[in-house]
Amino acid sequence: MEMNSELPPFDEESGDLNAVIDTPKGSRNKYKLDEQRKVYRLSGVLPTGAVFPFDFGFVPSTLGGDGDPIDVLILMDEAAFTGCVVPSRLIGVLEASQSQHGKSQDNHRLIAVATASHQFKDIEELDQVGKNVVDEIEHFFVSYNAISGKRFEVRRRSGPERARKIVDEAIKRATAKGALRAEERPAQHAVAQHSEPHVRAPAAPESERAPRASKPTRARPPDQQGYTKRFGGPR
Repeated sequence: MEMNSELPPFDEESGDLNAVIDTPKGSRNKYKLDEQRKVYRLSGVLPTGAVFPFDFGFVPSTLGGDGDPIDVLILMDEAAFTGCVVPSRLIGVLEASQSQHGKSQDNHRLIAVATASHQFKDIEELDQVGKNVVDEIEHFFVSYNAISGKRFEVRRRSGPERARKIVDEAIKRATAKGALRAEERPAQHAVAQHSEPHVRAPAAPESERAPRASKPTRARPPDQQGYTKRFGGPR
């Protein structure tokens, strides 16, 4: 289930964006992929009446400004399921920053349309989505982060070209991090070898071993034989 490192961000044949669904549309529960344990875990629950407006997930083999795979919201007819890979096309991005405890970082929200969608099949750019819908999406992310004590501020709404550039930058960050990890592995291996305990040399073959000293024979008392014959054995 190591989707973020094994699945490419774009399909090699179709060129579609590979979007991995974390949380389905209409869910109050927020799910997140735990890469170390290779399972999905519950990371939060929205208040009563609040649900995810569309399927929400991430683009694999990318790294956003917050250190996680870059997020993506998928417009499609029906909700998918957690872990589902949805071929999609980028239509835009909400360029945003997220701040908490005085620290701020980029945390953009890509917007894409499922390639197989009927309801949104004619939408190619974010401007073609109704303004009210985009306003509601933006408000959802603002209020969702506020619940966690974070401030989410959308700086700009951009089209598919800008969205693709942000994905490309996220791919470069993930590639650089992967290369760094690859460089660290040989060094860690060398340290492990250097710290291995001394291994005892194997025992010599039987033919080369020194002969064992024979046990000394216990001498019998001088008169034991005569005593046995005369009196029938020791008392």
